[in-house]
Amino acid sequence: GVILGALTTPPTIGIFEPNGQYTTIPNAGGWDNPLALAFGSDNKTKNLRFIGAFSAQANINKDLYFKSSISTNVNRNDYSYYTDNFLTTYGRQERGVERANETRDYVWLNENILNYTKNVEKHAFTTTAGYTLQGSDWKYNNSERNRFFDTSGNPIEPSVLLTIPQRAQWTKQSYLARVTYAFDNKYLFSSNFRADGSSRFAKENRFGYFPSFSAGWRISAENFMKDSKSINDLKLRGSWGKVGNDEGIGDYAYMRLYGINGQGEYNLQNPSNPNLTWEKTTQTNIGLDLTMFNNRLTFTADAYLKKTNDLLINVQLPPSSGFGSQAYNVGSMENKGLEFVLSTKNIDHEKFKWNTDLNFSINRNKVTSLGSDTKSLDFAGIYERDAAVRVVPGKPLGSFYGYVFNGVDPATGAAQYADTNNNGVTGSADPSDRTFIGSAQPKFIYGVTNSLTYGNWNLNLFFQGVQGSQLFNASRIDLEGMFDSKNQSAAVLDRWTAPGQITDVPKALKASSENSLTSSRFIENASYLRLKTATISYSFNPSVLQKLKMNKLTVFASGYNLLTFTKYTGLDPEVNVNSANGPSMGVDYGTYPQSRSLLFGINVGF
Repeated sequence: GVILGALTTPPTIGIFEPNGQYTTIPNAGGWDNPLALAFGSDNKTKNLRFIGAFSAQANINKDLYFKSSISTNVNRNDYSYYTDNFLTTYGRQERGVERANETRDYVWLNENILNYTKNVEKHAFTTTAGYTLQGSDWKYNNSERNRFFDTSGNPIEPSVLLTIPQRAQWTKQSYLARVTYAFDNKYLFSSNFRADGSSRFAKENRFGYFPSFSAGWRISAENFMKDSKSINDLKLRGSWGKVGNDEGIGDYAYMRLYGINGQGEYNLQNPSNPNLTWEKTTQTNIGLDLTMFNNRLTFTADAYLKKTNDLLINVQLPPSSGFGSQAYNVGSMENKGLEFVLSTKNIDHEKFKWNTDLNFSINRNKVTSLGSDTKSLDFAGIYERDAAVRVVPGKPLGSFYGYVFNGVDPATGAAQYADTNNNGVTGSADPSDRTFIGSAQPKFIYGVTNSLTYGNWNLNLFFQGVQGSQLFNASRIDLEGMFDSKNQSAAVLDRWTAPGQITDVPKALKASSENSLTSSRFIENASYLRLKTATISYSFNPSVLQKLKMNKLTVFASGYNLLTFTKYTGLDPEVNVNSANGPSMGVDYGTYPQSRSLLFGINVGF
């Protein structure tokens, strides 16, 4: 990618060859330089999106109504790509490439709710029954041509590559029922039940059944609390519930999928797994809601225990299978933690107001099972080295696995790795010495929002913080590996060069990764505090709005990711912490950093 390309391209290599072609990196498989990746081809993307919703409600009587709604999200994306036979290595190999694809995605949701409410003296009942149906129709067409020129550079009729249109569809239907009861607004109870069906599972496993219950006690409504002058509301609550997940495995993982190769032959692309079923999460929660001092202070506390079973994971298959991975329900996981939210109105004058919101949370994650046949799963493979993340029961997701780096041998300049298994093999890398060397899971996360209003002006500042997390800075392996022709960081200026030298950077080795294996050497403190958003706005007075025939007119300027305080040496401590591939969280291997951006806008209401 462009990030690693920019970091590892040797600075002694120019941008262009004398003939105007982009240069390539020697001994790196014809890898184009980063400017070639960014500017050596013509890429265009057009996107059109439509979001719509419609609802209708029929009031059958004063206690009973029926509501139906339908919403849709239509997305159209057109992409084109062209690179000639001259500028880039890829273009020269293919003698010019032209590619065009179009994606059409239509997602819709229909909800139907029948609701009955009845209040009798101190008793309040609500009963709800519902049915929802949702679906998606995704289509993809791709066309590609190459060989626009012969080997002498003369234009010829291009070759048209075989392309097959793709289509994927899924549907979900749900039946739901809910009953709530409150007595004197003091004792609260709710019961829910859902039956969810997904086309992503075989017919016999299509439906999952998910109940939930909650209860609350509004202590502040009791007689012994009514004389309190400081407490406005105090409620104790508890809940238990089960939910299901069918995401992350594709739309047809339970079926055998066949495709057509470049020769027009059918071949099996995906083995079937008809036993796939819903991933199930059960959560128990207790909480406290408190409002004090005429609603100037609000405090919420929650403690939870969340257990997930039948995890949906794409498991890597052995090379002998002929397939890369297959979806399975594998194992279980547990999360438990505490969450706190505090909101205060510090100053509440007519012309000046200052509000603060604080949040603080602690989560402890643990894999509890990988099934009877699996002892461990490895993720985040590093080029020429072992994977950086291992998932095993008893450890959290994002656990780094590798060698314990014990510094550099002053006599030889070789990297030293700890003998963790005590077998007497010291110094050199013994695969049996690999162990757990860190975790991407933070000790706690927090956030602070301050909103200050003076007259028509408002300033909003949101700080986000993470404490105690680690990242595996895999980019440093390329930048400090010293075994190929890639550019290296300034850190290698401290490398070992002579016997007796004391340093923490090993010597350079030709064509060997022995001195830069996956180890604790590349684990870094990724704690940070970041000014995530800052917004200043001005709202015009009603007298101005009246002249302009508007209800609202506000101009604003917002900034994102403006300041970051961290000891992490990579580009961004926030990258890949909440990875889409959860097991690989915490590995930074040329990952794009979050952008710092400014936004200016106007909000208008009529």
